[in-house]
Amino acid sequence: MKNIVLLLTIFFLSFVNAQDKKQDTYKESSVILKINNDQLFGTLTVPDLTKKYPVALIIAGSGPTDRDGNNPMMKNNSLKMLAEALAKNGIASLRYDKRGIGESKASAISESSLVF
Repeated sequence: MKNIVLLLTIFFLSFVNAQDKKQDTYKESSVILKINNDQLFGTLTVPDLTKKYPVALIIAGSGPTDRDGNNPMMKNNSLKMLAEALAKNGIASLRYDKRGIGESKASAISESSLVF
């Protein structure tokens, strides 16, 4: 009985893995957003389609969160997985590192110069 359960589990996992690989029909490319004298670095994820498709702008949450949804305390790639899922469903997305975070660290502004 244990062997049958093990065999069915292996079959199920290999089927799910094959489905995931089959649906990887998207492309990612690095982009640089030029804002005044600064540069914000991001990633454009597009579905592999020849027709027009909608585009979503993914903005990372509060705190030191990068374009993939990670911060210094935790790595979860939630925004990267969101972009991949959108692309698999025919929706392109652009996500970027906030000022002072990730690759956009050089564009940080000192707190003493911030005003409302």
